[in-house]
Amino acid sequence: MRHLFRSVRALRIALGVSVLLNLAVLGIVAGVAINHPRAEDPSRGFAFGPFNGALTPPERKELREAFRREAPDLRQAWGKMREEFGQMQGLLRAQPYDPAAFAGLLERQRDRGDRMMRIAQKLIADHVAALSPEDRAAFADRLADQMDRRHRD
Repeated sequence: MRHLFRSVRALRIALGVSVLLNLAVLGIVAGVAINHPRAEDPSRGFAFGPFNGALTPPERKELREAFRREAPDLRQAWGKMREEFGQMQGLLRAQPYDPAAFAGLLERQRDRGDRMMRIAQKLIADHVAALSPEDRAAFADRLADQMDRRHRD
């Protein structure tokens, strides 16, 4: 019985970590796409991950606008995430606990986050493909600087 308790506890911890990571990714993407940073500070926006700091301010603006065009339902998706977060709290407190319902909720959140990530990745790939060799090399240099900066912080 003790072994079973450890397995269930480990599963709950793993699911909790998964939820937090999914919420973090979706929150970052949604937050920046909906309410982009007031100042053009590359360290404040993470919609495009480490690429964000390597983009010039006009490129960031262009990609943010493209993201909004590609995901016009982003505000609605973010509202659904908040709603599901409330459901999640109820599921976690429920007796008896329903692991299938909780796993289903996590899967829906993952799918929504994956969709946003795919959109962002496609936009970055298309942007880089359109750059001249010189601009692409400059982008690579800025990306390397950005990655070095992140590792130092």
